[in-house]
Amino acid sequence: MLPSKYTFILETNGTLIDKELAKNLSEFSNIHVRISLKSPTPEKWEKITGTSEEGFFLQMEAMRHLKKFGVPFHPAIMYELFTEKREMEILISYLLEIDRNLPSQLEFEFLQILPPLKEKIRWGIREKLIKLRV
Repeated sequence: MLPSKYTFILETNGTLIDKELAKNLSEFSNIHVRISLKSPTPEKWEKITGTSEEGFFLQMEAMRHLKKFGVPFHPAIMYELFTEKREMEILISYLLEIDRNLPSQLEFEFLQILPPLKEKIRWGIREKLIKLRV
C-alpha cells in the first residue's frame, strides 16, 4: 500500500474505467487519475487510432464514473492534435457536460521528438517507401 503522504498518479487513456473500477479507485485516498485523451473529437479519434469512435466516448464515460465516485482526476491532451478551432470547442462542450470546471483543468502536453527518435522515424519511413517501390 502506498503511504498516505504520497499521491499516486494513475495515467490512463480511461477506456477501461467502468463503474466498478471507478468505485474501486475511490477506496484509495491518495490517488489522482490523469486521463490522457487521444483525440479532441469522436471523428478524429477514428483517424488517429484506427478504431471506432466508441473509444472517444469511453474516455468521456470514464470521467463521469470517476466524478460520480469522487475520484480526483483531470484530462490531458496533446496540443498538436488540434488542427481546427472548432475541435477545441467540441472537446470543451463534452467536458462541460461532465463538469463545468473540467475545461479549466485540461492539461496540454506538447509533443517533443528527441533526436534519436527522429532518426528512427526517418528510417522507418525510408523502409516503408522502399517496400512500396518493390
